[in-house]
Amino acid sequence: MRPRQKQFAFFTPSRCPLPLLLIFVLTPAASGFAQRTDIAYARLQSAPPGAFEVELSDAQCRFLSYRILAPYPTNSVIEGIATQLEQQRWTRLHFDMFNQADVPIPEKWKHWTNVNGGSFYTKEEQWQSPEGAVIYYKFRYVSPHLKTLNVEARYCTVEQLEHTAHHVDCKNVAPATGDDPSFSAIVRVTNMETVKAGYKVHFRIENTGSKTFLLPVDGKKDDGPPHLRVYPEQQEHGEWSSVDNECLEYSPQVWIDVKPGTFVESWVNAVDFPEPNKRFGMCTRKIGHLHGPIRVSLRYFIGICDIQDVFAAKKPYFVSSKPVEPPSSSQ
Repeated sequence: MRPRQKQFAFFTPSRCPLPLLLIFVLTPAASGFAQRTDIAYARLQSAPPGAFEVELSDAQCRFLSYRILAPYPTNSVIEGIATQLEQQRWTRLHFDMFNQADVPIPEKWKHWTNVNGGSFYTKEEQWQSPEGAVIYYKFRYVSPHLKTLNVEARYCTVEQLEHTAHHVDCKNVAPATGDDPSFSAIVRVTNMETVKAGYKVHFRIENTGSKTFLLPVDGKKDDGPPHLRVYPEQQEHGEWSSVDNECLEYSPQVWIDVKPGTFVESWVNAVDFPEPNKRFGMCTRKIGHLHGPIRVSLRYFIGICDIQDVFAAKKPYFVSSKPVEPPSSSQ
């Protein structure tokens, strides 16, 4: 069984700085604890001395990767990370928090041979702060360079984890039924532009209920708005069907809150296809050429268990806009 403290996790191994971890996680609930945090942050505001090929970035969480001279299998770098986290009252976790099942994290190095030659040695560690934030470390050696350690880390605050796929016990959570008026939304097309091979459809989704709902986000569009999982649709043979060119083959990993009375704006492309029943990726698009009015539809979610198990809902929450004639049809 998972320990009770393990309520949060993040979804993929990536990169994040330990220095940022200590300044963003700990709140000054106790002055002595805050002072220790400041001291740790002063020491750890960059990769360790001697590190090279350092990469640092901010996304949904914070990431860090670097390489450093430290011989396999034990070295002061890994030991130092553990010591500093323990001093800040972090707890080492023994189950993979990226997995819904109770999968233990191996304590020893794993080894396998690359099909192209050479060997890999990897080790993982996951730690959780008293507040519930999580940091994931992946250590890696590639033979014959067993004196150079590759470090990848990712750190998420509690708030970030609440908007990122993570382990949650959903056994006693009832599936969404789609009939609670507290979770209500409307979506409307606000503008439509003619672009190459189709239309750029601008839309707004507004929370008209009394409770917050969630929207999956797959990064940002080039011009800034969130990339939402919204589908432009046209009607054919009495059935509405998607006319986009995206095939999302994975469940939502990151999402945003939409509070009552607020809205989110973005856009999606409706794209002309040369033929119907076109298969791309794991998807099949029934409609070929664009024709007639376009509407946008999307699914919204009422909680973390709903969004992390998209097939559990008996009746998911969907909303569609009114159909709008595209520019070429109105001229």
